[in-house]
Amino acid sequence: MSAPAPRGLVVRAAKGTDTISLSVAGKELTFNDATLPLFDCLSECAPLSIGDFFDRFKGEFQHEQLVDFLSDLVKHGVLVISEPR
Repeated sequence: MSAPAPRGLVVRAAKGTDTISLSVAGKELTFNDATLPLFDCLSECAPLSIGDFFDRFKGEFQHEQLVDFLSDLVKHGVLVISEPR
């Protein structure tokens, strides 16, 4: 399975906090600023297999944290996960 890069995704640091935010379909989503490398990876490394994504961040994030991060992006329509062609 691969995770195509979110196109046109703009991630902004929220001033005075340890969060980042992004707007998607009229919704404002907020993430801890520690996720910025995850967003950078999705933007710069696409297409990327989910296995490669997990391997890249092994040791920096727990497996469940990565699952939750990707699940949130899919749930809000930021990311689409598909089978390779």
